[in-house]
Amino acid sequence: MNNSSTSNWLTEGMTPLQVEQEKFLACIGYEIRKQRVDQGITQKELANRLGVNSPGVISRWESGGCNFSIKRIVEIFNALGLKFNITIGDNSWELAIMKN
Repeated sequence: MNNSSTSNWLTEGMTPLQVEQEKFLACIGYEIRKQRVDQGITQKELANRLGVNSPGVISRWESGGCNFSIKRIVEIFNALGLKFNITIGDNSWELAIMKN
């Protein structure tokens, strides 16, 4: 399958800003999962650390299916013993993850 046709189908009707926002949410979700798995933490354990009732919430976060507040991102990364830095430019962003 051609990536450009996939990309067009996935982003049809979205503004460039909306596309970047979706990429950002997917990146945050990917990093939550990567860091959690790298540390050998289950979704249930992370949910408990954050006072979240269901590991399913963690799954939704990791799939990029949630719109995070900065406060929630800080809580998640703190629970993983990490800190982060987000640099936002005109039409770009960068996420850096560091150990606390």
